[in-house]
Amino acid sequence: MDLTSILDNHKSDLTKLIKDKLGLDGHDINKTLDSTKEAIGETFVDKFQDFGMGTLLNLFSKEKNTKSSDSLLEGFGGNLLTKLLSKGFDNKTAAQIKSVVLPFVTNLFSKKINGKESALKGLFGKSAGGLLDDLF
Repeated sequence: MDLTSILDNHKSDLTKLIKDKLGLDGHDINKTLDSTKEAIGETFVDKFQDFGMGTLLNLFSKEKNTKSSDSLLEGFGGNLLTKLLSKGFDNKTAAQIKSVVLPFVTNLFSKKINGKESALKGLFGKSAGGLLDDLF
């Protein structure tokens, strides 16, 4: 299983949350889900080597975020916002979507990884084609 698979497994939860909080229709929800997956790929998978393992473990744990974890989270939020805007959402709607999706994704991954190196390696190793082996 990889990060986008985890999101796919919880698609109905995120869909319900977006509908309940923002009232988006099915088409806009699909654009939101696509944007979220793309942002996950660009932030956590494509650039995983830019962050230390400690940053990733910290971000996906119950611990208070470090400055580098906060920076990584901001990067994900920025990528998500850019993806949403590129799919035709206006600034206000994109910001509202980001405010719902960002904590959902962070909490979801934190529950799966829970600051455990083995869980992180399993998820990112598969997502990144095993390239994380160099970091462990």
